[in-house]
Amino acid sequence: EVIKLMECCTCEKCEDDVMALALNSLPPKYVTTHAGKQYVQLDSFKKQFETDVTAALMRACMTVTEHPSH
Repeated sequence: EVIKLMECCTCEKCEDDVMALALNSLPPKYVTTHAGKQYVQLDSFKKQFETDVTAALMRACMTVTEHPSH
């Protein structure tokens, strides 16, 4: 949705680059216990989490649009 909204190239390479850039800019959410999993799941429903992910995707789209590697 964000890639299309930002009018970024939708070829596989550009989509992969956007995802990699966005994920690398977000804090990791690794867990090894059930309690940790529940905490992360609760956190993922927060509006701030959604906003952070959207912002990271938008920044990544701008970067890929300016410097495509395809």
